[in-house]
Amino acid sequence: MILTNEEAFDMIGIYFECMKIATVAAMVCAIQYPQRRHPGSRVFRRLIHRLKTTGNVNLSIFRRRGRGRSEGNTINVLAYVQFNPHLSIRAINRDLGISRITVQRILTGHRIHPYHIVLHQQLVDRDYDRRLDYCNWLLHLVYDDLQLLSRILWSDEATFSSDGTVNKHNMHYWSQNNPRWMEEVQY
Repeated sequence: MILTNEEAFDMIGIYFECMKIATVAAMVCAIQYPQRRHPGSRVFRRLIHRLKTTGNVNLSIFRRRGRGRSEGNTINVLAYVQFNPHLSIRAINRDLGISRITVQRILTGHRIHPYHIVLHQQLVDRDYDRRLDYCNWLLHLVYDDLQLLSRILWSDEATFSSDGTVNKHNMHYWSQNNPRWMEEVQY
């Protein structure tokens, strides 16, 4: 939060009027200056600490700057993703030596999101009957054994198919715009 000199001066005055109780000072400030931004008690404490340690009241130094988000790191991450948009954050972290959190913040700061491939299959007329037969079959099994469904591990982590296609659940594509990435599969 960047304060004008007038705002900082008023806040310091209110803080000492309120017997150095930041929570009360924040409430009083909101009442006395309803047209201004209402700083919380934390801002009051940081303002006083800054004034004591440096003699300056500018709070802009308290804003997080992103320790690892230097211009060089940002350019490296964006270029890496541009070159290969299928990489994971962990792969970028490992290859560039930049922390995962920093890589994530750089990508989201530039509005780059991971889009996952959507696997779809074409439905034909006979599929309705096959799905209905499957549901009836499963209902009969459940009727015979009421605990059957509780013993099945339901997960979307892996897709198994008889034709040997590869699971693409963890594949993603980093982009600012959704590429509508789809692939037809045969099950």
